[in-house]
Amino acid sequence: GIAETLVDDPQMEHDLRQKFMTKITDQSHRLSNLVSDLLALARLDEREKTPKTRIDLITLIEERITSLTKVTAPEKMASLIFDKPAEPVHVFGDEEELRQAIGNLIDNGLKYTPRNGSVRAVLSSTGDRATIKIEDNGPGIPESEYDNVFKPFYKIDKGRADAKSSVGLGMSIASDIIRSHGGNIKLEKSTLNGLSVKIFLPV
Repeated sequence: GIAETLVDDPQMEHDLRQKFMTKITDQSHRLSNLVSDLLALARLDEREKTPKTRIDLITLIEERITSLTKVTAPEKMASLIFDKPAEPVHVFGDEEELRQAIGNLIDNGLKYTPRNGSVRAVLSSTGDRATIKIEDNGPGIPESEYDNVFKPFYKIDKGRADAKSSVGLGMSIASDIIRSHGGNIKLEKSTLNGLSVKIFLPV
């Protein structure tokens, strides 16, 4: 409907046109995420085993951050920080699946953190395990709900500023992907006073 309004009124005032274009961009991004999540669920259900290719986690995380920065309106976006080690960190698995899992978690942090807040991704490696921590200073999630957020289509509305834009698949898909790669995922209170999601993957 908004797109049709723009087409029908070529003389529309500039500020209103920009507002409508921003709305179209936001909804297109939401629809794209939904389609990606549904396709990921279908792939996970049909796949017999996880393909094993060598993946550079630094490059993968940087790609996701760049992509999300391009599709998030600057006036809505919190500060996004990536703390990475000096040396590459490699894991074995399906690159596209890990890209989606990590991207979902970073996107969640941006979605629920106010513009004056921050989202931090921290990558580290010790021994035979890589750890990715994604934390924000949004409203967080009650500890009693930690297990529920990994259920498909489960949504927490209280205090979640942008809950209406989520269908409740992102965390479930991320958890399934990480576990299929021999890793695990857990939630805890962030040092930034929001939510912290930790991913552990074998290297």
